[in-house]
Amino acid sequence: MATHRQKHLHPPSALANGLTFLVWLATSLVAIYEVYVVRQLFFTILGRMGINYQTIEVLGVIMMLVSAGVALAAIVGVAEVHRQNVGQPRSLRMFAMTIGAELAIYWLFRSI
Repeated sequence: MATHRQKHLHPPSALANGLTFLVWLATSLVAIYEVYVVRQLFFTILGRMGINYQTIEVLGVIMMLVSAGVALAAIVGVAEVHRQNVGQPRSLRMFAMTIGAELAIYWLFRSI
């Protein structure tokens, strides 16, 4: 008996699984790079505000911990969405939204 929550009547193909893994890996690698970008953006903003170097270094460590935690949560969350929606449009939409957000952060960093 099929329920309304059942998404697949048969398991997804190896190609769909492989593509889902590659999409997740791409978003994960970009998220890890974004931790560095957010740190540099943070340093740039605080430096332009005239805050001294020692204070920026201490705040930078805190910022790294926060942004790394956010990146880790995003990586796990996106992996779960991709795993549950292998081969479906929702997986591709999640990829597009994630890459869009990551590119927006990078664009902000490059424009300052």
